[in-house]
Amino acid sequence: MASLDGIDVNPDWAALLCNLPSSVDLKNPQTQCHLLFTLLVFFSLPSVREFLVFLFESSIPAVKQRVGIFMGNTQTNDFGPERVFKAWHNRFPRSVPHLHSMIVKPCMHEIALKESDQVINDPRLKVRLFDCTLQYIRNILNPGELPTIYSEDALYTWDYLSVFTTSPNRWRKERARTEKDGKPNTPSEVDECEETVPGAMDDFAGARETGGFWKCMGFARNPTFALVFVFSLMAFTRNTNLLPMILGLFLEIGGTGSRILNTLSNAGACVSVTTIERLRKVLSEDAVAYAVALMQSPGMFFLIFDNINIFLRKSQQRLFNKNSMIHATNAAVIAIPDAEPAATEFGAKQKARGKRATATGRDILPSEDDEAKMLSSFTGLVMTLVLAYCPGRKDWEDRNPMLEVAENFISRLARSLEAALRRVGGLG
Repeated sequence: MASLDGIDVNPDWAALLCNLPSSVDLKNPQTQCHLLFTLLVFFSLPSVREFLVFLFESSIPAVKQRVGIFMGNTQTNDFGPERVFKAWHNRFPRSVPHLHSMIVKPCMHEIALKESDQVINDPRLKVRLFDCTLQYIRNILNPGELPTIYSEDALYTWDYLSVFTTSPNRWRKERARTEKDGKPNTPSEVDECEETVPGAMDDFAGARETGGFWKCMGFARNPTFALVFVFSLMAFTRNTNLLPMILGLFLEIGGTGSRILNTLSNAGACVSVTTIERLRKVLSEDAVAYAVALMQSPGMFFLIFDNINIFLRKSQQRLFNKNSMIHATNAAVIAIPDAEPAATEFGAKQKARGKRATATGRDILPSEDDEAKMLSSFTGLVMTLVLAYCPGRKDWEDRNPMLEVAENFISRLARSLEAALRRVGGLG
């Protein structure tokens, strides 16, 4: 690079420096920047573009050092590029579309590619059929599990879509304005999209564990669920199948037709029908193995048998196509936790041997204590239904304590049933 010592300096600009008033503080950064700009004008630079490009593309160590200070983000100084970008964005509105298309958009593409790679390569979001068990399904369906994974792997995308889903609409803005002014909350026009879906149990454990911020913001549905579903759709088109597999299993068990499942599979909402059937087979084998392990364990359990008779009627019977009946038996093995030691005592069972032949219905009638517990449990069920579905329930005072009382009532029913089973087991 040629030396700058031989360049002739404009005497007028040099005189400007010599004739500055004594009141001018040359150590003031604003004054220094102003004088520097007059020098740029003196050299007839068409714009500051050449000077900025020189600063950020220069290989001169002294220049790189000072530019590095500008690009650094320390605790004492704010991030310089952020302030410059905000000035561009706020003071030059006509250039905002160019800022978005030429600066923001390429960065968004880079971030989207990086975070999508992190999502599809996350082993927590990939599941093989033969590794899928009932316990695995329970763990994945734990509220907050999938949102945590997606927000960790795709932080910027999650925040970007959160702004899209949680920004208030016109009705929420009007309601917030009326509440701030102290006026009654009677908006002129209620948003039909905010009507609560019938049967939506959004007030109980599942909704609580995913956070209740959305209720305070006026949402009738949890935006987190929408984000999880959108992430699942986007990731399934590349390489992850966790939530689509669970959704497909849920829809198939709920009676969704194969054509609808294939349509949803093509849209990326769930896996194919063939994969769902393979998953059901794997889960059935795991359930059988779990039931066998439970029956072989030292803990107590009881069996429930249910005979199912299905009549297959043919519209036009033929010799080899007649009406038929399918006779099936469904069994369930249920553990009895915290059983009393006397329930498994072999000597007591021997003493009760043969008494079942002389047993009557009075031997299994609920006691007065059991009747009181079942009555309180019934009261809890009615309270739960009222608190979950009654119109205007969200405006009730002390609603959360009432929900806790209702859940305590219901929990008593399980204890009374366990006590009844113990008495039945003592008949021999």
